[in-house]
Amino acid sequence: MRVTAFLGAGACLDIGGPSTEELTDLVRKKKQQFLDHFTKQEKESPFVEEIASQLDSYFAPEVCNFEELFHVLETMSSYFRGRQQHIGRKYKPPFGAFIKLNCDKWLADKGREEYLLSLGKLIIAKQHIREVVAARIFEYMESFDSNHKHRWFANFWNDVLDKCAWDIATLNYDYSIEKSISNKIIEDGYEIDGQGLYRFNPKKLILSNNSTILHLHGCILYGYAHHQDPNKYLFEDAFEDIYKFDTYEDAKKTWLGRSTNNAQSHEEAVVGPIITGLKKTDKLLYYPYNSYHCALQQAIMQSSRLLIAGYSFGDLHFNAMLEKITRLHKENRRVVLITYFPNDKNNWHTDPQVMGWPTDHNTLKFIATIFRDPVPFKSSKFQNPIISEDGCAYLYLCGFKDAIENHGCKIISFLTA
Repeated sequence: MRVTAFLGAGACLDIGGPSTEELTDLVRKKKQQFLDHFTKQEKESPFVEEIASQLDSYFAPEVCNFEELFHVLETMSSYFRGRQQHIGRKYKPPFGAFIKLNCDKWLADKGREEYLLSLGKLIIAKQHIREVVAARIFEYMESFDSNHKHRWFANFWNDVLDKCAWDIATLNYDYSIEKSISNKIIEDGYEIDGQGLYRFNPKKLILSNNSTILHLHGCILYGYAHHQDPNKYLFEDAFEDIYKFDTYEDAKKTWLGRSTNNAQSHEEAVVGPIITGLKKTDKLLYYPYNSYHCALQQAIMQSSRLLIAGYSFGDLHFNAMLEKITRLHKENRRVVLITYFPNDKNNWHTDPQVMGWPTDHNTLKFIATIFRDPVPFKSSKFQNPIISEDGCAYLYLCGFKDAIENHGCKIISFLTA
């Protein structure tokens, strides 16, 4: 028996993990320094904040997040680069032939010096976003205390792994699961390559009978190959394949000095140690991401037991996969969804439109799917958990910590009985 877990950012908020809003705020506050090719001096500019403010005006009354910011910078890079006459066809997005890039307020290319300055702004801005996000993740990982303050988190994962094998898929860039279960075997597919690095071996992951950890969108311990013999895997590794390191400091040293990747659309799609932006499906084609994606799909097909915690259903490629649990396993499914109801409990209503929650269609669609009920909320009073009429799905509404501390034994029993 195996159980599948799927973790979003909300699963780590109670152990010090940052929210998307916090990461966005940190990204926007950091100013960028560029080398002015005219004066040969460093200049400081709030370039990312300027782009973010423009996005806010476009999205008003809502505001942008750091993933949308990264997407804009990638797309802007693609079309800014593509309008240069000297750029080859494979770097020119086809749609660029029909649009005019209206970003002269931030970028200029009337001469080579202006072009290089603008290109530098884009490169540094994208680099800063990843650096700020990774630094915040590392900060909270350093304060993660599995023996005392965050023992509830560590105990849960140790308890469930004692019951049976789990396939734990996470969208977070941390390594909190590994720090929680240091005395247990959990397979991630990486193995020592003989040159001091961990190289990914998909067979090691797919053929393992042990529990697995799948970092679907990367980890701050990931980096690029940095071999003593750079030609050792010349005919085996793709340029974009990701290696693992023992420490964040070692991994971070390999993040700079890389050319960017392109999607089949000729648009820029940066494949890196942490995957962000809105073109994620174009970035999951290399090791370990393609294998992790495959392993998650296989886990859902083979196991009828699924725990989802802290996920906002914002990634459509994963939503399509998770929703199949009902079709694949029907009355044998055992699904636990742990989320957070942000409103006053007295405002609970059977109609989501009246209640104002869930605020997005994807979350409501998933709840209806696992409940096999187009109207999943029956009671006019707040209940925690809400249980589907056939008893096959549980919905916990007070966050991951509350669910584990107050209902942990019931959740484990339901998923592993």
